[in-house]
Order: sequence, then C-alpha cells, then structure tokens
Amino acid sequence: MPYLVFTPSINHYVRLRNEEREELEEQQRHLHVGLDKLRDTVTHVKELHKSLTTKRSRLEAKNGEANEKLQQMVNDQEAASINIQVALVEQERFITQRQEIVKRDLADAEPTVLEAQSTISNIKRQHLQEVRAMANPQQRNRMIKHRGHTSIWWD
Repeated sequence: MPYLVFTPSINHYVRLRNEEREELEEQQRHLHVGLDKLRDTVTHVKELHKSLTTKRSRLEAKNGEANEKLQQMVNDQEAASINIQVALVEQERFITQRQEIVKRDLADAEPTVLEAQSTISNIKRQHLQEVRAMANPQQRNRMIKHRGHTSIWWD
C-alpha cells in the first residue's frame, strides 16, 4: 500500500507535467505561427521591393522622357520667339518705309491741297447754286435746249 500514498503525488506531478507540456506546445505553436507570419511578411516585402525597383526604373525612364520633351518644347519656343522677333523687325522696317513714302506723297500733295482750298474759299454760294441748277435744268429749259439741238441737227 505504500504506492497508494504516492499515487496522488504522482498523479499531481503527471498533471503538472502535462500542463507544462501543453503550455510549452502552445507557446511553440504560437512561435511557429509568428515565424510563419514573419516569413510571409519577408517574402511580401521582397516582392514589394522588386516591384518598387521596377516602378522606380520606369519612373526614372518616364522622367527622362518628360525632361527631353520639356527641353524640346523650350527649344521650339525659343525658335518660335526668334522667328517672331525677326518677323517683327521686318514688319517695322516695312512700316517705316511705307511711312516715309506716305509722308513724301503728303508733302508733294500739300501745296496742291492748300491751293485748292484757297480757290474753293473764293467761290460764292450763289455760284454753286447756279452750277447745280445747270445740272438739272427746268422742264422748259430742257425743251428749248432740245429744240435747239434738233434744229441744228436737221440743218
């Protein structure tokens, strides 16, 4: 019967050992799950890093293309600006030449215009009315004029 005295102690020891073993297994499972997650995370980070490297190289290529295009646009704009400046200089030269021609023509015409003004200022209003009346003669005058022409014609 001596073994019966130790049985509860042994059972208690076995139960403690089983609990410790279960706790250790639980901790080990927890560590394995954590390690698996870390491995997955490392794999995912490597994939993201590869993707980042690829995208970075594409971005650099696109930036290079954009810079080239921008430089081309700046060069085109500078060329257009130079062409516009040349055209403006040509137009200014043409305008200056035309102004000189017009000024010469005006200087040549000015004495004639002044003479015509002085001549016109001497015309009286009554004389202008007489000239207008001659352009539109009255009916009677027209008939007389017409008869005179026809008689000359028949003679």
